Amino acid sequence: MTTEEVMQIKRGSNGYPDGASLILLGFKPLLSMSKIHQYPLIDRSLFAYPNEEFVKGSKSAFATLHSSMLKKKVLGIGELLQRVTATSRLVAIVPQEEKLYSDEGFVEQDKPPGFLLVPLAYEDDIRAIPETGDHVADEAMVTAAECMIRNLQSNNMIIGESFENPALKTFWNYIESVALGTPLEEKDSDDDDTKLDTAGILSAGGRQIDAFKVSLPDDEVVVKERKRKAVPTKSDNSGIDWFQEYEQDSFEELTVDELKAYLRSAGERVGGRKVDLIERIKDHIRIRIDNGEVTATAKFEPEDVDDV
Repeated sequence: MTTEEVMQIKRGSNGYPDGASLILLGFKPLLSMSKIHQYPLIDRSLFAYPNEEFVKGSKSAFATLHSSMLKKKVLGIGELLQRVTATSRLVAIVPQEEKLYSDEGFVEQDKPPGFLLVPLAYEDDIRAIPETGDHVADEAMVTAAECMIRNLQSNNMIIGESFENPALKTFWNYIESVALGTPLEEKDSDDDDTKLDTAGILSAGGRQIDAFKVSLPDDEVVVKERKRKAVPTKSDNSGIDWFQEYEQDSFEELTVDELKAYLRSAGERVGGRKVDLIERIKDHIRIRIDNGEVTATAKFEPEDVDDV
């Protein structure tokens, strides 16, 4: 398909193909959002708010819809088209209530009022869970996981406060050396608190990690068999007595094209060196003799070879 045809298909699949839009299709109870959150997000969420300068009256309409949805505890289901060249998809329109907090007498906004647009997954975006119950972890596996986590927990760490950002620290050292005209200090790798402490992890929970590995079920290895492509057959019109050549072991005197003529008639591969072609012909004739298709007094006529 051409680029223009692809664009036409995309435009035809959108509810409003003439521009970016958010079409409100209906409402569902806000509690149904918990089911949506059971699945990992398939794309980033967006935040929608009114633009009075672009659309007059949007602020008033937004406020009315926003307050009504919060009051009735519902969320919207909509079709979002971010740009004309894209394909629209369904989103959950979740109202977010404004939240304020006070700090030393100053009231600031913690969360603005608006709508969260959460992309909804299609059925084939979500992996089906078998209904046989095989996906449920047994008690030994759960116990092993709990022991591993318990030994690797750090209750004294506060993200953003317990260690310095190594990249910012390096950058600040560089700025400081330029501003003060002092030599740039070499960074000590031991000062990086974000570096993975493999030895410490194995020391704290090495035995528990090994026990958890043992409790895991064996992965099922699926071996895909490579299907051999069928080689098209072609009649052998060389007139060569192939059984006589086989008994006399005189294939070396034949040309490569003559050898390939037999292999094509038998549906065998014709690639490789001359010695490979000869061995392939010998194997094929030997199988025919073992299967009783030919005897010591039989002759290989072209019609016989075509029947293989």
